[in-house]
Amino acid sequence: MGLFSSYKKEGKGVEKSELRPVRPLYFFQLFFRKFWKLCQLNLLYILLTLPIWLTICVFLLSDVTKYHLSLQLVGELISRIGLFFIIFSPVIGPATAGMTHILGCFSTETPVFMCSEFFEHFKKNFKQATLWSIMNGVFVLSLSYTLVFADSPMLLFGSHITLSALQIPLLVANIVFTCMTYYAYTMMVTFKLKFSDVLKNSFIFAIGKLPLSVFTLALVCACCYLAYSYIFVGLILNALILYAFCGFLVVFAVYPTIEKHMLIPARKIAKVEENKDE
Repeated sequence: MGLFSSYKKEGKGVEKSELRPVRPLYFFQLFFRKFWKLCQLNLLYILLTLPIWLTICVFLLSDVTKYHLSLQLVGELISRIGLFFIIFSPVIGPATAGMTHILGCFSTETPVFMCSEFFEHFKKNFKQATLWSIMNGVFVLSLSYTLVFADSPMLLFGSHITLSALQIPLLVANIVFTCMTYYAYTMMVTFKLKFSDVLKNSFIFAIGKLPLSVFTLALVCACCYLAYSYIFVGLILNALILYAFCGFLVVFAVYPTIEKHMLIPARKIAKVEENKDE
């Protein structure tokens, strides 16, 4: 039964107990119901993307960042993450696709065999997910460049300006692309689309649903910020549940939009074609 399927039935009508609660409450109900499975999924993803998390751990636990954390050092950390997104894209991208499929099943309460279906979508979406991970790495590197050289004078087109003048468009581009990523992986694992269509549709959804996209991004950033307020706590949460929680939050937020504008129309078209064949 779909997320927006009708709950009407013949007879006396729908009992209040059969109605789903408001979505924020429903999210936490699903989260606590699937908590241990989310922990297992988080561990599986962490193991497959270990190089990135090892880099973050080493960087965060170094003496330099403990006592002299600066915008430039944060930029260096982000640049390393961007490089690993590119270098290990054949693992990171497909693993994210596999995880997105499982989270989509959790958010719609669809039965799923975690490991087998995770690796099934890992292989099925390998090319598109790898390419998206490479693009993700490029955008992350562009963001790190603005942080590393923040407020540094540079010569551009014969005039002395500060690089901070270039930070805003790059920052906006990174925010938009991050929001696009939320929709892109969900579309990859739900439909058989060309990569150009995934890129186009994810951009349309990210812009068309900009308040939802930015709000979801803000929630994810807030969760990560609160988790890493204490570095050791953040690392423990990251290993146990943090990534799965943030991923579940994203998929739960964007899935209704994709279902309304793509999945339900696709089902109607398929039903019409099926009736024609009969």
